[in-house]
Amino acid sequence: MRILSFRNGFTLAEVLITLGIIGVVAALTLPSLIQHYKKQVWVNQLKKTVSVLENGFKLIMTTESADKLSDTTLWQTALSSSCDNAPYCAEFYNIFSKYFKVGGNLDNYRTFSSLNNSQNTVFGTYREIKLNSGANLMFAYFTNTPSSSNPWGPHSHVATVVIDVNGNQKPNQVGRDVFFFGIHKLGNLIPFGSKKAAYAYCYETYASQNNPTAENMAACYQSLSTYNVWNYSSNSNACSESGNGQYCAARIIEEGWKMDY
Repeated sequence: MRILSFRNGFTLAEVLITLGIIGVVAALTLPSLIQHYKKQVWVNQLKKTVSVLENGFKLIMTTESADKLSDTTLWQTALSSSCDNAPYCAEFYNIFSKYFKVGGNLDNYRTFSSLNNSQNTVFGTYREIKLNSGANLMFAYFTNTPSSSNPWGPHSHVATVVIDVNGNQKPNQVGRDVFFFGIHKLGNLIPFGSKKAAYAYCYETYASQNNPTAENMAACYQSLSTYNVWNYSSNSNACSESGNGQYCAARIIEEGWKMDY
C-alpha cells in the first residue's frame, strides 16, 4: 500500500525569510505612513480651529449687534489696550474666554522654523491664547479699518492670527503645524496668499475710492489671479521648497483640505 505524506506548516528558514521580507517592506513604508498620518492630523486640527474661530467671531458680532468685528467690544478692547504688545492683556482675554473654551493666556516668545528651514521666525509680541483643544492662537495687528496695502498678507484685514494647531508640540514649523490668517471684518479667516485674500484686497482698494464696481473688481481680481501666489517660486512666503510656508494654509484649503507637500 502506498502511503501519502503531507507537509504541515513551514520550515524555520522559510519563516525567517518571510519575516525578513515583511521587515524590509515595513521599514520602507512605515515612515511614509507615519508622515501621512501626521499631515492628516495637522490638517484636521487646522480645519477644526478655523471653524471654532469663525463661529465664535460671528457669535460675538450677533450678540453685540455689530456689523463688523472691529466694532465689537473685543476689538475695541484690543485696540485701546495695545494688545499687540501688552503682557497678558487681561480684558481682551476675559471677553474672548466668554465665547471660546480657553486653557490659558500666554506670554511666550515663540520661535518657529520656516518650511524651507532657511530661517526661524520669532513671535515675541503676538497676543497668545491657548484653546482647550490644544491649539495656540497668536493675535497681532489689530485695526479698526482694513487697508489695501498688501493683497497677500494681513493688511486687508482687521487683525492677524497665527494658529499653532498642536500648541508647543513639535514640529513648530510654518506650513506644517503653524499657519497664517488674516481676520476679515465680517469674522471670516482668510489665509495669507489665498484667492480670498486677493478678493478682499480688491474690494478694500475700490471701497476706499468709493468705486467698487463689478468691472473694477473683476479687472483687479483677474490681475491678481493669473498665478497661484502660494505656489509662486519667487515669492519668499510661498508654500514650496523656496518659500517660508506662510501661504500654506491657502494651499491646503484651496486644494480641498489636503497637505500634499
